[in-house]
Amino acid sequence: MGATFYTEVQAGSDLSGLETVAQQSGEGKWRLRGIKYFTSNIGQADAAIITAKPTPPRPGAKGVATFFAPAYLPDGRPNWKILRLKDKLGTVTVPTGEVELRDTEAHLLGTLDIGIYIALEILTIARIDNSTAGLGLARKALWEAYLYGNERRAFRKRLVEHPLYLRDLVEMEAKLQATLLYTLTAAKTFSDVAYAERPPYGPAYHYARLHTHIVKNLAAWTSIDITRYSMELMGGIGFLEEFPMAKIHRDALVTAIWEGTSNIQSLDMAEAFYRKDAGKALLEDLATRINKLRDEEARHKLTAALQNIKDFATEALKDGVELHSKKLLAMLGKAAAATHYQGWAEDSGEQWATALSKIYLYTEVIDKEIDSNLVRKGGEGLQWML
Repeated sequence: MGATFYTEVQAGSDLSGLETVAQQSGEGKWRLRGIKYFTSNIGQADAAIITAKPTPPRPGAKGVATFFAPAYLPDGRPNWKILRLKDKLGTVTVPTGEVELRDTEAHLLGTLDIGIYIALEILTIARIDNSTAGLGLARKALWEAYLYGNERRAFRKRLVEHPLYLRDLVEMEAKLQATLLYTLTAAKTFSDVAYAERPPYGPAYHYARLHTHIVKNLAAWTSIDITRYSMELMGGIGFLEEFPMAKIHRDALVTAIWEGTSNIQSLDMAEAFYRKDAGKALLEDLATRINKLRDEEARHKLTAALQNIKDFATEALKDGVELHSKKLLAMLGKAAAATHYQGWAEDSGEQWATALSKIYLYTEVIDKEIDSNLVRKGGEGLQWML
């Protein structure tokens, strides 16, 4: 089991502020000194990836190097000191705490000049993992709500037989499936280029990285929304600790924080979108996919949504990208998810899939009311959970 030791009190998302130092102690060996404020899997991890600044330290993020350190020395002694555990809202089964590095023995990963790239590439992979994990929590919560709705009776019929309850379920199912499909697409896109690309990276890498920032944010918010509302659908029972819903929701909350908050994803997305010119490639890819859609309404509405994104991205440059980056991040996520989901649904040939894809388009992209026929057909896509 591994861990990452990046965060310090004065250096969270801004790795340039690291104060942990690394000093070479022999051929291929280094000693690290400093305190890491948030470290996961402490007491369980067999090794950790640790960021530090070699002496003499260089200013800025380019001065960061990345190291691999085993949890125990050859003689069995711990390689770092655990100062304390954190009392967290959720994910309590993953011990998080503060660690002091006291001449911690470590090995340099790569070379000194590409340390920040290695650290961020590891972080990118973790963001994909974070996305899939959050959606796994959403799936568990929605499954619980669906099974509960098939058993619980109110006003002389099961909850799933009430149109309003079923509508809630199919809207969440559509959001979950669309987000998961786009997340898996982003994961494959990154996997296909990451093994071949080397720092400072080319256009293909930045295009793949752009996807990961978008899905990390989209998946986290989807996970939080679905776990919260699934808990509400179960009423008071969902709020009791003897049932799993409260724990699932608490665990989902951290997915928007771990590996960079939505603000950080917005800034990183904007850097890839504008400075690395990956936004152009993304918009061109979405336009190509949209033009291949057979459903005329979906093709027309998504084309309009894509034009809105282009216009907004242009206006954001005039007023300041940072201020508007989070809205652009959300717009890109929903449009991309809707496009991939509609294409998948059409290829599947299943009526429930095309119904769910329309539900996602209407509720997340164009704000159009859904009708009873869509809800009924979309509900057929839930039956596999029984």
